[in-house]
Amino acid sequence: MLVVTTAGQASTPMFAELVSLAAREKGLAGVVVDGPVRDSDALSKDHFPVWCRGTYAGRLLKRGPGEVNVPIVCGGVLIEPGDVIVADGDGVLRIPLADAPRALSVAQARARREDEIRAAIAAGANMFDVVGLKAALDASDMIEIDGTWQRPGAGG
Repeated sequence: MLVVTTAGQASTPMFAELVSLAAREKGLAGVVVDGPVRDSDALSKDHFPVWCRGTYAGRLLKRGPGEVNVPIVCGGVLIEPGDVIVADGDGVLRIPLADAPRALSVAQARARREDEIRAAIAAGANMFDVVGLKAALDASDMIEIDGTWQRPGAGG
């Protein structure tokens, strides 16, 4: 995964279709861009995953300065060379390389638990009970209102 940022505000696109072709040839799985990209239709059609701040129809500049494999801040998050970047439709997550084995183990356990929950729901279980929300509600000071909301003092 390539993570790209600028030292300041990006006023031109920082990634585009032809760059994605070269990136794919180098073995990259996708890109996170702390700025706009161009050619979003082509990027989508080519199934090259891109997470960015938006799109811009202007020209991609091809001049520096620039650095590779240095710590950067992208989206307000410090990214170190070698960090594991996980991204999907919900967003982007940075995992320090040293934490990757533990993060993988926790993620696998969570995936197994979610599979169990899906199976229980498919078998007719109440999700509220399966994930323990009923017990949490019972232990709290919250009151469950099973009906429409009524304002205090309102009739009916």
